[in-house]
Amino acid sequence: MRQIKRISFFLYSCLVFAGGFYAHIKWGEFFYPQTFGQKNTAYVGEPKEEDVSAVVSSPDRITFQTKLVTVTYQVSTQETRRQEEAMPEKYVGMGREDFVRCMEDEAAAPSLLERKKGLFAVEVQSFSPAQVVVKKSYRSQDIARSFYLALLDNRVVVYEADKSTVYMQTFIDGRKLPQELRDSILRGWEVEDHVKLEAFLEEYTDLPAAE
Repeated sequence: MRQIKRISFFLYSCLVFAGGFYAHIKWGEFFYPQTFGQKNTAYVGEPKEEDVSAVVSSPDRITFQTKLVTVTYQVSTQETRRQEEAMPEKYVGMGREDFVRCMEDEAAAPSLLERKKGLFAVEVQSFSPAQVVVKKSYRSQDIARSFYLALLDNRVVVYEADKSTVYMQTFIDGRKLPQELRDSILRGWEVEDHVKLEAFLEEYTDLPAAE
């Protein structure tokens, strides 16, 4: 008899507990419908539409693993050489537009060594995170024996002897040059050979820019 009473009490307790839990759920659904009864459709691993578009539209960039291939071309001999090397750190992180702009600047105002070698054009032939191909064209220094210096937007520009073909654009600010030299360039200053041109470039290239 006692055993039956214990079982009955246990079943009664379970029914009371279940009824209370059910009543709690219904009470929550009634007063907080925005919390109860709604399915969470967001999936953690599923990218949002704006995230997908951002990834697709993000440009490729140069990394430390990107290989730099330089193709050199000699106009006089039509000789082409190809050299592969690790990407210099100064280019790491650049996108295509930034890298092309950097190459244009280097072509416009090449280093002293590149000027001596006769660099006159730089072209980015291909660009990807795996490999960047740059073509550099050179010509013999005896093509232009004399030069003509002028100012363009306050920058010194070197023309060939015909005074129309641009041989080199520089970053030399004409406003920082000595007045007499600046007046000569304003009138059009002829430089007889490479030796005098290189001497001028070496002396004035590092002048601080005018404010």
